[in-house]
Amino acid sequence: MTNQQPNFLVIMTDQHCYDQLSCHGNTVVKTPNIDKLFAHGTSIKGMYTATPMCMPNRQAFLTMRMNSVNGSHSNGVALDLDSNTFPELLRAAGYRTALIGKSHLQNMTDMVPFQTAEEAPEDKVVPPPHLMNADKTAVKYSATNYEQERRHQWEDASFEPQTPYYGLDDVIMASHHTEVAQYHHKRHLDAVDPTIAQNTGPKHAIKGGDVNPQTYASALDPEHYSTRFIADKTMHWLEHHTSKRENIPFFLWCSITDPHVPWTPPEKYYDLYDPEDVILPESFYESPRTQTSLLNSVYENERNGNRKPRMPFMSDEAEARRIIATAYGMIAFIDEVVGELIAKLDETGQAENTVIIFTSDHGDYMGQHGLFLKGSAHYQSLVKVPFIWCDPMPEYNQGEIKALASYIDIGRTILDRADLWPYHGAQGRSFLPLLAGQSETHRQRVIVETVSFSPQFEVPIWAKIRTLIVDRYRLTIYTHQDEGELYDLETDPEEIVNLWDSAEHVSIKSELLFQLAQEMASLADTSRLPAKLA
Repeated sequence: MTNQQPNFLVIMTDQHCYDQLSCHGNTVVKTPNIDKLFAHGTSIKGMYTATPMCMPNRQAFLTMRMNSVNGSHSNGVALDLDSNTFPELLRAAGYRTALIGKSHLQNMTDMVPFQTAEEAPEDKVVPPPHLMNADKTAVKYSATNYEQERRHQWEDASFEPQTPYYGLDDVIMASHHTEVAQYHHKRHLDAVDPTIAQNTGPKHAIKGGDVNPQTYASALDPEHYSTRFIADKTMHWLEHHTSKRENIPFFLWCSITDPHVPWTPPEKYYDLYDPEDVILPESFYESPRTQTSLLNSVYENERNGNRKPRMPFMSDEAEARRIIATAYGMIAFIDEVVGELIAKLDETGQAENTVIIFTSDHGDYMGQHGLFLKGSAHYQSLVKVPFIWCDPMPEYNQGEIKALASYIDIGRTILDRADLWPYHGAQGRSFLPLLAGQSETHRQRVIVETVSFSPQFEVPIWAKIRTLIVDRYRLTIYTHQDEGELYDLETDPEEIVNLWDSAEHVSIKSELLFQLAQEMASLADTSRLPAKLA
């Protein structure tokens, strides 16, 4: 393997909306370093998450398979240890692979499952424990192998995740969404001064918390904050790799935990943007709260004072402006370290052979329809994500492209750029021809799944949702509702007018439902090959 094999640096943020970059038209937040990647690379305007939740979408990213197929159907479901991943193929081809930052491929908390199997009638004999589930894979492994990201494991100062971890040789974890991202970040701070991590949280906040309890200025100095830790460890890894592993290509996943809730940056970034300068989306003011049953139920919850932690909520104008201004400060911090990472590639001599990819695992409602956080409603601010590919080979940099693409396509394209073929059963498609200017389109349609989501919006069962995105329309169906959603994204980009019951759109809805059924059928798993028929 020569040093001509391209390196890959993936910078992934968490819960970061497509339009929260100045290069994507935001006139308030400033992201000059990410803008440089945009100016020299390719931005795909139609990049959609496979599913709008952290854990399953990261698993779809690595496996290049939709979550309805790879088995990781929700937050709280660990990726099967038998899963193949595109970093595994890179390793097999001689790459050194690494993850620094948020993983979330396994469970981070010690919470017990809150969805249980259907209870058997008294007159029926239940299966023994090892036969209680359709999938028996997990019983082959010790609990430790599936608990490498649980916080209690890390209370043992000697604990380290077993590597390669889903195809990743080197792993430095910082996964929780607090000022201190736990795991290796917490250990680092404790080594510097054990009191640093203790003086965090709302009780130690410098300011804020009055408008929204999850929005305040952290007492942490920027040098101790999670974004800084992840960036510094990424740059250190680059220096070590360059000096010790000459001519070995790398895949490096720098996974930043911000701007995910809670919005608690250091004071410098909390104060960076004035809430009065924030421009709220049109749908914040114009969206009818009865547009869908889901939206109406969260509105009624909010009106009745039933807001629940970590569940989607509806805000007033002052709260919305404060949250968004604080999120912009977190993004500004991210942009600073992106500039440092670009400079480190130059300094180490790796820039001329490294593809830089900037993206986010999913978005946030971020004021759309008055909502914040993420949930069962597939609004554009949640499911459409930033994606920039900046290649050292100029022929792969095409500027801004409108084409549709899915998150499962990213790994397939990385393999293609490295001249590697994927494993059988991978569902992603390479968009390298798009990057090379050989095609103006990639996919005619994209599916976004919520395979199962915890009960919310006063819906007492697990939601199963499928969304179809085509050039002009977004159509969504729910297992638990007779109604659906249909929006004309060309004339109504903020999805204010639901056309599901529009008499003028009956034929369009029918055609899109047929396309949705076709696309869902095409995603059926074919990874196990049948025997030849006689």
